[in-house]
Amino acid sequence: MALAKKLLHVLDDSDEPLAKRIKIAENAFNSPDLPLQHKEAILLKWSLKHNNVDGVELVNSWLQSSHFKEFNRNDISNEDVQAIMQLVLDNLGKNKNEDNIIRNKCLDSAISLLEIRIFQQYFKQSLEEYCSFLATIIKNISDTEQFLKFLKKEYAFSKGIIAEEEFYVHFLNICLPVLTEATIQFASDDKLFTEISKVVQRCIFYRNFKNFEGFINKFFDQEATTEKYPVPKAVFKYISNAYENNLIESKALYRLLFDAFCAAYDKFDVVYKCFILLNVIIGYDVKELYGLKKVSKLSLPSTTITKSNEIFLELLSVLCKHSDSNDFKVNEVTITDLLQKMLVTFMGLTNANKQSYVTYMEILSSLTCSVLSSVRMAEHTITQTVVEKFVKSMEEMKTVLKHFGKALLSREHQWSLIYERITNFGEKPCKELMQKIFIQKLRAKTIFEKDIEDLSLDVAQNFSNTVEESWKNIMLDKFAIKNLLGHIEPQFIVFIAENVLNNFDDLDKQQRQNIMESQLLLNALNYVVFSVITSDFFILNDDDALLKSAENAYNSSSVSDIKINETKLTQNIDYLKMFPIIYSSENMQKFYLLYFFALHKDIGSSSNNLKTSIESIIIGLLQHVKFSLLTIFDAEKLCFQIISSFDRYESTFQQITDGSIRNMALYEGCITCLVKNMNTPEYLKCATIYLNCYYKMKKLKQTPEVKALVNEQKTQICDKMEKVVLKKGPLKSHLIGAYAHVFKNSPTTSEEKDREFANFALQDYSADAVQGALLLFSTILNNKSRAKYVDDEFLLKFNF
Repeated sequence: MALAKKLLHVLDDSDEPLAKRIKIAENAFNSPDLPLQHKEAILLKWSLKHNNVDGVELVNSWLQSSHFKEFNRNDISNEDVQAIMQLVLDNLGKNKNEDNIIRNKCLDSAISLLEIRIFQQYFKQSLEEYCSFLATIIKNISDTEQFLKFLKKEYAFSKGIIAEEEFYVHFLNICLPVLTEATIQFASDDKLFTEISKVVQRCIFYRNFKNFEGFINKFFDQEATTEKYPVPKAVFKYISNAYENNLIESKALYRLLFDAFCAAYDKFDVVYKCFILLNVIIGYDVKELYGLKKVSKLSLPSTTITKSNEIFLELLSVLCKHSDSNDFKVNEVTITDLLQKMLVTFMGLTNANKQSYVTYMEILSSLTCSVLSSVRMAEHTITQTVVEKFVKSMEEMKTVLKHFGKALLSREHQWSLIYERITNFGEKPCKELMQKIFIQKLRAKTIFEKDIEDLSLDVAQNFSNTVEESWKNIMLDKFAIKNLLGHIEPQFIVFIAENVLNNFDDLDKQQRQNIMESQLLLNALNYVVFSVITSDFFILNDDDALLKSAENAYNSSSVSDIKINETKLTQNIDYLKMFPIIYSSENMQKFYLLYFFALHKDIGSSSNNLKTSIESIIIGLLQHVKFSLLTIFDAEKLCFQIISSFDRYESTFQQITDGSIRNMALYEGCITCLVKNMNTPEYLKCATIYLNCYYKMKKLKQTPEVKALVNEQKTQICDKMEKVVLKKGPLKSHLIGAYAHVFKNSPTTSEEKDREFANFALQDYSADAVQGALLLFSTILNNKSRAKYVDDEFLLKFNF
């Protein structure tokens, strides 16, 4: 004890510089020869009293050392543990508003205590202090990445401690409110919400499934039970009490707990029943619908319409996120039935007479439809004053439409008449209001119907017709951006992007957030921005000149060995993939294709990964462009390059052939290339691709000249193909499918040759031959008038 006092006297000597005293403390800590019991605790408490960078760094170095982590009860007492914890928390509180460096180091000190075995043992005996300690740490984390990192550490809410019987009590009272606040503070971070939900799952719902299942089922089952279910009972009591919090906190808590419940339990009947009970808590009367009993214990004495509606929407959103089992039944009642019941009881969150309320709803629904259908507007008779009054009255009717939307949606003819009148005679305010109503209608439909594709297309078409007036209405609604923007033509999306850029300062925070969450709109914005950048940023600003330059570069590209920086080139390709090329001009799209074909040719076989990536880009572009690739390439050279050097040559050749259907005169070079090299299996496969395309072309309306050209090309292919497939020698599997085309298109072969080849081909059961054999088999069956040898005996020989 005397030695300890002497050491502390030296360390507390204010005449000596602090840096020197810290050095003395560090030497004392590391000295194995200092005969002082509990010296580590003594030195740690002294260091924690010095609230500066050097002192906190010294504390962190000690706490994170392996020496300190292996402490036991002989090295440090419970009193010392309590004192160290309190000093760490005091430092954290003092530095809450200080610069990030000191605050983060103090936070590291607090987190380090959780890793030390002796502190873990202490926390296990004092669960309330453990939860308070965690809550204090969480309150002082202001960075989402740091928060995520902390929650993922195994010593944060460690398994050994949360498994204690009474842990859930302290978690609900201390930790859960702080975690709920965190979901509100970092509302835009979905990853963090998911991680917080996992913590709630571990601390409450894991290991308690049987308890929650029994507790929930007792409200639905007719048999009485004597089970107590302490954990579920405490959780539902906590949920009921949380309703009294402010709206934001209540919504966040209900969302967090229900999300954790849904994620923890895969048994959907339990999830569905929990959803029902939560709605009972917030005031919805569904007791008779499900035959519930003793739910009065869950019901709150008073509820408010606004809060209950907001919480209900949060719960519904979570349920939709975790399951789409809309047809699941509890007591023969589906989720759809429940939602319909919710609409009926929406205004009846009190104990009003049910039958009277239903009648009241029907009357108001009919009155609302009558008011809407009685509106008449004509451009030459309606004054602006009348229009303004109409808009004002429609605004007042919004609340009514929210309550009785389902009844209105069932009267489609009313919508059609109103829409037609406003479209033909209404002025801008009326049209804008109609757009908003259509969005509300679409939103309502998503609640009850899975397939709303046709309705989405109709609404999107309506927006396209009036995009100059209604583009801002889309920006006002996150739902519209998500569900309508993808159905609008690209030129209208570009128009919206231009208006967003020109009026960006006028948009509010929510509109800007909606824009940032739409990848489609961001792509269009990128295109608009690139299109208006000055020419100083580019070598060429004219599309035609740029395309000409690219053609020259392609023709002069080399196939000799070259050195490439694969990492840098891959990065540049990734950048190019981000550019919204599908919105750009045709010349720019051609420029991209020229560049990637030239790059593919120059790379050769030096990098298979790069080749695969480039081929995927080329195939993707060919699926979107509306011009034939043969307008910028020599057909014969292009055909040779694709078949000889592309790994995915079949898919690429298929896209080029499909893109040339309406301009087959350009395809002559490809035919020449195929005929010259058809002895090679790859060229033979591409020839069959052309013949498949030929069958499509026969269904199109064509001029006599085009028909003659296409038939001539087909004849050249088939004549050469016949010579290849009927050549004497061992049968190759790639010839079988080609022979099917010869058999179908070339009636000059003899019946004897047909029979001999068919018998031979249809007995080759190798993996490569099965597809071709099936094609030949079906072709023979479809041409039985030629194949007179096809009888029952012939058919029964083959067992595919």
